[in-house]
Formats: sequence, structure tokens, C-alpha cells
Amino acid sequence: MIRFTILWWFLFLVMSVRAPADVLTFRTVPDDPRNTVLFRSNAPLEKIVGKTHALAGFLKLDPESPSAGAAGRFEVELDRLDTGLPLRNQHMRELHLETDRYPVAVFRLKELEISEGGLLPGTVAPLNALGEFSVHGVARDYRVSGTLVYKPEVAGGQLICTARWTVRLADHEIHRPHYLFMKLAEEQEVVVECVLEAGGGEVEAQK
Repeated sequence: MIRFTILWWFLFLVMSVRAPADVLTFRTVPDDPRNTVLFRSNAPLEKIVGKTHALAGFLKLDPESPSAGAAGRFEVELDRLDTGLPLRNQHMRELHLETDRYPVAVFRLKELEISEGGLLPGTVAPLNALGEFSVHGVARDYRVSGTLVYKPEVAGGQLICTARWTVRLADHEIHRPHYLFMKLAEEQEVVVECVLEAGGGEVEAQK
């Protein structure tokens, strides 16, 4: 009887210990057309959309507990933004973003909240995040909304991510001449859609 009781308690303790977190690193594939970054300007006289697929980065998390210790870093090559007009692209790069001095924009994840707790395979999970967005040499913290879809059966594991937030040009010391006030909005909406594949170690974009 004593041996049975000891064995029962041993099994109970083993089953009660939580397995180590299955932390996975998901990263973008270079120049994947599924990865898109948009900068939208909705000014009174003109609507401008800058678009690029030049997004690189990673997201590191445990799909069963994604809010615990999630980390991530993404960067966008700003000189590859395309607004549809070559002359406007040149003005944007030279006069506003100054891409010769500040070639990339960087987002660093600080906090991740998934409203449903864990990531259920194939289910769209709303997310809220806090991150540092650096552009034109100035970094600011932003609250980001979006979604995550976890597909463990695809290529060893895949995440489909969307995110959006709004930035003010003045907050990043981006010059907006008076004659452009009606054509270039002070507030720019940033929209990101990307597919990240699991595998390999933590690979960050170049700093």
C-alpha cells in the first residue's frame, strides 16, 4: 500500500510539471511578394500610397503562450518604396525620408498581447502590440493592432501577420513644406502584411 501511494504521488508530480515552452523563431523570406509594407497618405487634394516588398525580420514566440516573452524585429528598405510616379519617388527619398542618410525603417517588438491566449492552428487571432518604430533617425513607441494566423502544418510552421499603426511626420522630424500641406498628409498610416516561416536560429535584419 505504501509503495502504491509513493508511486501515485510520483506520477502526479511528473504529470504536473509543465513541459518547457516550445519557442519558435519565424522569419521572412527575402523579397517574398507576400510581404508588403504600405505607407498611406490621405491628404485633401491627393491620396498617395508608397509600397514595397523589401521587408526583412523575425518573430520569436511560443504558439501556446505567444504573449510570454515574445520578441521581434523588422526593417524596411525605404529607397525601394514605390508610389507609382518616378519623380514623386525621387522627391520622397531625397527631400522627405532622406534615404541616403536613413536607408531603413525599423520596428522592434516590446510587448505582444493575443486576446484569445494561445494561437489555435488556422484561426485568426487578434493582436495588440507595443513596439518601437524608428524612421528618419527618430524612434517612437506605438500601439499596433493586427492579426496572427498560425499554420503548423505548412513548411514546418508558418505565421501570417498583419499590423497597422499611424505615425505623424513631425514626430520623426520629416520635413513637409507648406506648399505640400494639401497633398501630403501629416499623419501616415503604416500597414504591414507578411508571411514568416519557422526554422533556423534567431536571424535579425542588419542593424
